[in-house]
Amino acid sequence: MSTSADRARADDVASTESASQEDVAAYVATLARDLKRLVARHDLATLTYLLEIVQLEAQKTAGRKPSSPAD
Repeated sequence: MSTSADRARADDVASTESASQEDVAAYVATLARDLKRLVARHDLATLTYLLEIVQLEAQKTAGRKPSSPAD
């Protein structure tokens, strides 16, 4: 689950033109993770899979260690 610090950082990234590629990718990874959890709860397998791919790619671009599939 996202923390308030994650959300504050995400808001900063979303509202600025000067965010780095890594910051934007980290923001996208957070969004993809949250969306993936939502669609997984509703048994939308294809969307879950696609969002997993988006999350992994965004984490890679952000320079973060990819999270486990359960995230």
